[in-house]
Amino acid sequence: MKSATWIRSALVFGSLGLLACSKQGASAEPENNYTAANDPTLNEPEPAADPMASAGGTTESTLTPEPVGTIDPSMSKPATGIGAVPTSSTAPLTDGQIAKVAETVDKGEIEQAKEVQKRAKNPQVKQLAAQLIQHHTKSKQKGQTLAKKEQLTLEESPVCEEIGNKAEQNLQAIKSASAPNEAERAYVDAQIAQHEEVLQLLNTRLIPSAVNADLKAQLEETRKMVESHIEQARKVQQALSESATATPSAG
Repeated sequence: MKSATWIRSALVFGSLGLLACSKQGASAEPENNYTAANDPTLNEPEPAADPMASAGGTTESTLTPEPVGTIDPSMSKPATGIGAVPTSSTAPLTDGQIAKVAETVDKGEIEQAKEVQKRAKNPQVKQLAAQLIQHHTKSKQKGQTLAKKEQLTLEESPVCEEIGNKAEQNLQAIKSASAPNEAERAYVDAQIAQHEEVLQLLNTRLIPSAVNADLKAQLEETRKMVESHIEQARKVQQALSESATATPSAG
């Protein structure tokens, strides 16, 4: 009987203990009700391990992507400084600048022709020089008359400066020649190169830029004269080459 009473007492106390535990668990739940089921970040799957991260490399996710298709503002700016093409090399010339270029061409041709006449012995070279003096003197006078009539003020330009510098170089080459045949060769070669440059300048810069009708007409006449001088100078150059080739064999 005592054992039965003891067993019943144990069962009663055990039931009371379980009831107390269940009440204690129910009262603790409200204090920590933010569980894993309520946290969306905890429900996301963990990212796969990056093999580059374990090797000490930089993963693509850590790099800041550069915008695609953006235009560098500096690329839209005109080129300046060293290596840039100067705007004056292609800018149209004024009528006053064109008239000054034509005068500079005539002046250089006259000076070179007069200098080679002092040094040359070849009759063909002398004849060529005399003809160029006559033609370019007439061209210079017509240019001066036109400028006065149309009230054109002659103006300097980079083109004019370049033409003048090359003419001076050709003149010094004739003066520094040590022998008459060298002076003749230097003169004739320079006339071909110089007239070809002037012809190109007439076609690409002077005639297209001219506004005054009379000036444009005179430039057209100058072009025909320059073409004629190139042809004549080439004939004299050929004659000089043939003479230089025949002289050693005759000796």
